[in-house]
Amino acid sequence: MHNTKLINFCRDYAVLILILILMIILTLSSDAFLTPRNLLNILNQNAPLAIIACALTLVIIVGGFDLSTGAIFAVSSVTSAWIAINFNPYIGLLIAPIIGIILGYLNGIIITSFKVHSFLSTIATSLVFRGLAILITGGFLIPVRMKEFTWLGREKIFEVHVAVYILIVFAILSTFILTRTTIGRYIFAIGGNEDASVLSGIKVNFVKIFAFSFCGLAAGIAAAIQVSRISLGTSQAGIGMELQAIAAVILGGTSIYGGSGAVWRSIAGVMLLALINNGFNILNADPFYKDNTTFIITTDHGRGTTPLKTWRSHGRDIKGADEVWLIAFGANVNTLGEVKHDEQLYSNQIAPTILNILNTKIDTKTMKGADLKITNP
Repeated sequence: MHNTKLINFCRDYAVLILILILMIILTLSSDAFLTPRNLLNILNQNAPLAIIACALTLVIIVGGFDLSTGAIFAVSSVTSAWIAINFNPYIGLLIAPIIGIILGYLNGIIITSFKVHSFLSTIATSLVFRGLAILITGGFLIPVRMKEFTWLGREKIFEVHVAVYILIVFAILSTFILTRTTIGRYIFAIGGNEDASVLSGIKVNFVKIFAFSFCGLAAGIAAAIQVSRISLGTSQAGIGMELQAIAAVILGGTSIYGGSGAVWRSIAGVMLLALINNGFNILNADPFYKDNTTFIITTDHGRGTTPLKTWRSHGRDIKGADEVWLIAFGANVNTLGEVKHDEQLYSNQIAPTILNILNTKIDTKTMKGADLKITNP
């Protein structure tokens, strides 16, 4: 009897047990893991994915799949950035969830009206939505350098990012809908037995449209957070995010066949994936790269900043195009923080710098550039 209870407990709370075991291992392996800064960083970085996973839980419980959340994320983010530049940054942030609801609603209408399985229909709509994102951007990036726009993804309240608070509120809302409302009970009923639900008088189509619209809303909110955080709208945003969200929901214990699941399980699934990724990062686990990698990131020229529309151009007549930046970090790099120098740098200095890092002799006859001296002697 006791063994049966233990087995059932381990089965029901397997994801939490795995998280606990992983946290113990990482804590013993690295002093950097169990720190407030690292744990809050994990929550902040994974907040957009967790928000999508919360809403996707409803879709999977009702017996559906949504493979278009990544594309909805992209359309919402580029639309947000475009509106911010051309009209108002606050309206730009607000428009992302609205776009998400509209596209999610469209998914629901297509699935219920044409009786197409959600797996196939959302694959098709994801291609259309991704194409729409490319059309909006024209194939270019859309940078947004406005404090009124970046606060959502970067600001903190009591040392906790705003994105984490949004995740908490959205998780509570999702849980409330699923466990304390009539439509939540209908979601479980339809996922358990759709035919019986129809005979019981449940408006199956309405419930499915609601679930997909809610999932679109989540993708829009996540997009607003992410585009605000990176200050950049790109049509490539959200690629693969739908698969990560589905993996997290299923890993958390929500049935792939529908009819059972919980929002907290999906969040736990996201956190498990996040902890695994974070563990690899802080442990620097790959022996091929461990303590043996140096990164140099720079640009070949600057871009215009004043007025902002000149960001697509460069040249002698473009203000700001003569300003470049260089980031270096990794093995043997001097840790200096942010350093500003009013000096002339040349692209032919990069190659000698790389050769110096590799301890390779520099042929001064063919390489005229000077080493940038970024590594320890």
